[in-house]
Amino acid sequence: MEYFSALPKRNELSLTAHKAIACFIAAAHQMMLETLQRYSEEGHDGPQLLKHWHERMEPTGARDDRILQK
Repeated sequence: MEYFSALPKRNELSLTAHKAIACFIAAAHQMMLETLQRYSEEGHDGPQLLKHWHERMEPTGARDDRILQK
């Protein structure tokens, strides 16, 4: 969450805010890419990669809890 600690409190459209958001997205993308490449090298195919990624991002049961809270 360090990416967002530098955000200005009164100007969410500032260059600083855009930079923090871009850095966060870049870090998330890098993590996703490394994880999926490593899993792919283990011999998993496209549907298995997708299932693995969804499970990492939202473990079994977590989505059910979120749906029930609506």
